[in-house]
Amino acid sequence: MSGAMTDAATAASERARSMPLTPVDPPAAVIRSLEDAAFARIDAETARRFVDLDRRFDRTVSRLRQELARRHEHVADEPVRQPATGWDMTGFLLALVAAPLLLAGGVTRALPVGAIVVVSTSLVAAAAVVHAVGAARARRTGSSVASSRHLVLLSALASVAVGSLVVWRADGRLTAGIVTACAVALLAAAACGVLFVAASREARAEAAARRAARDAERELRADLEAELASAIESARAESWALLGGLTVAQRDQLRVATAQGVSALGRRQLLEPAVLRELRRADSGQLRYAVAL
Repeated sequence: MSGAMTDAATAASERARSMPLTPVDPPAAVIRSLEDAAFARIDAETARRFVDLDRRFDRTVSRLRQELARRHEHVADEPVRQPATGWDMTGFLLALVAAPLLLAGGVTRALPVGAIVVVSTSLVAAAAVVHAVGAARARRTGSSVASSRHLVLLSALASVAVGSLVVWRADGRLTAGIVTACAVALLAAAACGVLFVAASREARAEAAARRAARDAERELRADLEAELASAIESARAESWALLGGLTVAQRDQLRVATAQGVSALGRRQLLEPAVLRELRRADSGQLRYAVAL
């Protein structure tokens, strides 16, 4: 290895060992620092021209980011609605107990039919009330029942099952109590069904709002992203022209020095593995300007 190549590699390695790092540092900033250290030992004039190019590029990126921030100031943030799953989970658990209670009582015959029917229908009625209270509280507090709507649907199905099992436990004797119990179970199922439909509409509205927010964000950034892409393309073309002015030996020095610097970074074990992989694969001038708004 020649003396110039050794100097460039040493400079890049020293930069890698001493530069401040965080696990999520952008690869573009890291590779730029390593290449700058190597350029200073390879060719001073090329190093100076890269500094000028970087300053112009950074000013463009800073201006675009400031414009994006300014645009965001005039866009109302979409409120984040917290899920209201506690009430729906409680209601579901109440309804879940009702049907097995009827089944167990039918098998063991240990408890009076009337008592089991009353308890089971009371459970599904209580479940419907709990779901309704949860929906009302969610509307009042601005939270969302969309994520727990399937628990309400399951409670509705459990209530229908309870109504069917009540008839089964009655052994064909449709007394006033049995009819009342069936009616209560079916009303609970209907109430849960109405709540499920309302929660499903809420879920669709929330999904539409998220899509609209994403579309608005894309529209907000579209022209800035296009300008950034143009700036990146121009900077890369200019950097490749600068590299083309170097001799083959000097480009080899840069390649070896950068590889040595990346290896030194890997030994520090601070960067994410994905960042290190990107640094190892990078071509000179390609990754240096791979930035985002």
